[in-house]
Amino acid sequence: MNIIIVGAGKVGITIGEQLSSENHNITIIDLNQKKVEEAEEKFDVMGVVGNGASYQVQMEAGVMDAELLIAVTGADELNLLCCLIAKKAGKCQTIARVRNPIYSKEVNFIKRQMGLSVVINPELAAAQEISKLLRLPYAKKVDTFARGRVEMVKFRMHPELHMGGLKVATFFPR
Repeated sequence: MNIIIVGAGKVGITIGEQLSSENHNITIIDLNQKKVEEAEEKFDVMGVVGNGASYQVQMEAGVMDAELLIAVTGADELNLLCCLIAKKAGKCQTIARVRNPIYSKEVNFIKRQMGLSVVINPELAAAQEISKLLRLPYAKKVDTFARGRVEMVKFRMHPELHMGGLKVATFFPR
């Protein structure tokens, strides 16, 4: 898969390293020439120095042949703009890291109107996972369906607890 990563910070480099090890063709874009060169030396990636929100820079990075663009710079708006340009210029799938909580309630609108594939807030995702653990401390696994409206919980029932015949609602009061 041809993948462009905009942002050569910790997250961008980690994603690039992982995807490169899975034999994807990775191009990293960043304004910092030193970071781009370090990424090229350490991993099997190509680098482009420039602003990832620039149409010309994305063209140089191969957006026309890319199947995915991942924008993980430190600026939410820049990430969104990078994805919008990639979507319009190259027709690839896009993932934007958006950390500002102001946008959390607008994610569906942003995705729909800008045609983004995924908008992720890592802090919010971590908080939601922690919340699940606190709500269901004995759960072995929790899967979420129907956009968060349904959860399937897996847990082990021990015979010594004598819970046979009880309704599931007894264990998970509202």
